[in-house]
Amino acid sequence: MEYLGRTTSVDRVQPEDARVSGSALAAGYDGVLASGGFLKSKSRRRVLEWYRGLLAESDRPFLGVCLGMKILGFCYGARMRKTAPEVGFREIAFQRDFPLAPGLTSLRAYENHRFELLPPLPAPLRKYANGAASVEAVKVDGRSQFAVQFHPEVGGTSVVILDRFLNLCGSG
Repeated sequence: MEYLGRTTSVDRVQPEDARVSGSALAAGYDGVLASGGFLKSKSRRRVLEWYRGLLAESDRPFLGVCLGMKILGFCYGARMRKTAPEVGFREIAFQRDFPLAPGLTSLRAYENHRFELLPPLPAPLRKYANGAASVEAVKVDGRSQFAVQFHPEVGGTSVVILDRFLNLCGSG
């Protein structure tokens, strides 16, 4: 797959179909990206537990996007709530230097979500940005685990997030 001027190898894995633990599966990859979407009611708990194991046991870089933010929040005990739909391009403001957007104080990103994490965040989650949602970007202290509420794959200036994540994975 060609992305951001580089060739990357990508496999799509559905956790509800995975026959091995998340950490064993991740061992064969340079990083893990949990994309946007939704969880099916009948497999929600099993999928979230699969991710909990992955995040606890794997040392691979992880980036959660939209639903991936909800997954990361769940795995670390964050409170969340359903919101009115947030759809469209928004300005995201960084309160501190986010490792996947170093030096940036803001960026323009596409949002399409109905849930948000609620501050205060439990340790070891650290908030880096806010915008339409009160928590737009987080990192797990001491781990290469990140999540964003917005969709950097859609465009705007937020594509830098994916570029930096690929660099972190060693694909750059």
